[in-house]
Amino acid sequence: MDKKELREKYIRIGVITSPHGIKGEVNVFPTTNDKEMFKTLESCYMLDKNGLQPKKVMGCKYFKKLVILQFEDVVDRNTSETLRQKELYIARDEANILGEKQYYVTDLIGCSCQDEEGNDFGVIKDYMETSASIILQIEDADGKEHLVPAIPEFLVKVDLEKKNVILHVLKGM
Repeated sequence: MDKKELREKYIRIGVITSPHGIKGEVNVFPTTNDKEMFKTLESCYMLDKNGLQPKKVMGCKYFKKLVILQFEDVVDRNTSETLRQKELYIARDEANILGEKQYYVTDLIGCSCQDEEGNDFGVIKDYMETSASIILQIEDADGKEHLVPAIPEFLVKVDLEKKNVILHVLKGM
């Protein structure tokens, strides 16, 4: 399954950062703004070199900004060590229904961007999560990468049907 097909069918909900304790639990950095959804999560998919693997969730706790998950087939620290940096997904049809003017950041990939005057700015190639916000990686016509926070102050208008984003561009961006 390629990245585009993955984005179309699944939503990334987190990334495993490290083991937690000795009983196989893992620390997960959530990539969703709905951290509470992990409380009711019964299963998810983990992306590894063989593709998406189903994982049954047996427990959930919270610690600071992290979610601590226990998977059915991971019972010791040695096994949980092998899961570092693995991404967790759910099927789109299992995700929360979005309200008006809401969207999944992954759906912005491939959107063309213009500034408020209508000048081409580039195409959204990817995004990354930081502790402060989600950052869009936008490539302009010259191949130069621009990093833009995915916050309302910069995303003036998002039209997913037309795959277009209007940006508030600050001087020097």
